[in-house]
Amino acid sequence: MKKNEQIKVLIVGVSFNNEDKHNSMKELESLVETAGGIVVGRVMQNRARVDAEFFVGSGKVQEIREFSESNDAELIVFNNQLSGRQIKNLVDALDVSVIDRNMLILDIFAMRAQSLDGKLQVELAQLNYTLPRLTGQGVLMDRQEGAIGTRGPGETKLELDKRVIRRKIVEKKREIEKLAMQREWRRKKRVHSEKNVVIVGYTNAGKSTLMNAFTKAGVEVEDKLFATLDTTTRKVFHEIGKEYTLTDTVGFISDLPHEFIKAFKSTLEEAKYADLLLHVVDISSEQVENDIQIATSVLEEIGATNKLAIIVFNKIDSLKKQFPIKNNEKLQEIINEKINGINEIHGVESVAISAKTGEGIGELKNVIIRNLWK
Repeated sequence: MKKNEQIKVLIVGVSFNNEDKHNSMKELESLVETAGGIVVGRVMQNRARVDAEFFVGSGKVQEIREFSESNDAELIVFNNQLSGRQIKNLVDALDVSVIDRNMLILDIFAMRAQSLDGKLQVELAQLNYTLPRLTGQGVLMDRQEGAIGTRGPGETKLELDKRVIRRKIVEKKREIEKLAMQREWRRKKRVHSEKNVVIVGYTNAGKSTLMNAFTKAGVEVEDKLFATLDTTTRKVFHEIGKEYTLTDTVGFISDLPHEFIKAFKSTLEEAKYADLLLHVVDISSEQVENDIQIATSVLEEIGATNKLAIIVFNKIDSLKKQFPIKNNEKLQEIINEKINGINEIHGVESVAISAKTGEGIGELKNVIIRNLWK
């Protein structure tokens, strides 16, 4: 395969008792694209229960194999969590590499981590997730070393030995704890001296673009999931003489496994110690309420739900493009109706902006100051 050639990926989703998996599969497709793959097809199955051997039924395995062969798929990604045994059985039956959604997310994390802290947290999450899946992971590494699902610290360091992996887990935890103590010292020093605002929200909602609009921090911005993995903190000076720190954080995503949240706890905990949260939401998304709920669930997991928060409805420029209406008043009425409906549910203050064009940024800055110094 050539260096910049995209890997052809078939995505598979299993729905239990007819649950709606449309948004979840769409999200998986975005994850594949972020990892450098191209989705050549999708296969869905509705089941009452998990098949212990293949997760899907044996008949569906044959369908997946035929589709994979006819479309030259090089990788199959399941939208569900697989066991090591299921991965091994699927690889043997399909004769193509197989990973699950969580392994794909870890692969993206490995691509995105830049800081020592971020890399250590990715490696810890990889080790914890690999340990109970050694059999399947071994087959995977033999077949596609260096491809999607095998990158990052885990590519060359994960010996298939439980004792070695357990020792590595202990070592990485110690290193992370040491860095966490240093960060805690810096955080306490900062808390006593200045106000702290933390940006949170569903991945790809525009958090980094907002960070750059406020501070010119130069945070990498891409239209991909998890474009930002490491936290960035900058000082913000308001024209009335007030100042505070603004911190950008990793984006949230649906069904993020507990071990991932635990591994990235030190990064996510920035939200726990914030004076104010800016909950950024892509107002042009087809699943706005779902995105908000996903972020809220992660905030609950880290104990940050009691924080003063502002919902920042971002990407109103994209929302306007969805409506071919030349009448500005009618367009604004549609936008306000959508925003007000969400506000009624959550009961918090909100501001509509476009971090990309700058629309509404001035108002948001004033709302932040008003809430920080009530």
